[in-house]
Amino acid sequence: MMRTNRWLFTGALLILMSPMMAMGQMWSQHEVKMQKLNLSAEQQTQIEQLATDHHKKMITLRAEAQVARINLNEAIRSGDSEKEVQKKVDAVSEAQKALLQERVTHQLQVRDIVGEENFELWKKMQGPRKRGFHRMERPGREYGMEPGKGSDKGPNRW
Repeated sequence: MMRTNRWLFTGALLILMSPMMAMGQMWSQHEVKMQKLNLSAEQQTQIEQLATDHHKKMITLRAEAQVARINLNEAIRSGDSEKEVQKKVDAVSEAQKALLQERVTHQLQVRDIVGEENFELWKKMQGPRKRGFHRMERPGREYGMEPGKGSDKGPNRW
């Protein structure tokens, strides 16, 4: 019994610590990038503050976009009028527009801080942009599957 509890505790501890370990790895990669760019201490501070502010704003904007999509799906399922559904579609569009505007604004701010030449190097160090958990990566989904086929769980099943 004691051995089982110890293994459960160890497993739970590893699960809880994995995001922190990943964050530490991300931070060390961030430090290497900063060194390669040869930025001043002031520029590094500005970039770090800009990144923190950007991450906070993106979390809020993504949540708003997700809620707008859920509201749209709910309106469709509940049989709302076409006019009401269209309002929900507009809300989704506005939320997506706000996300794009924030991304572009952030990149322009980074470019202003690091300069044109360093910005090109910055983009190369970023590599291809990977986004988390694409539709094609979800279990039960194949690339190009139509809505309603594969997994139909969760709020984005349309």
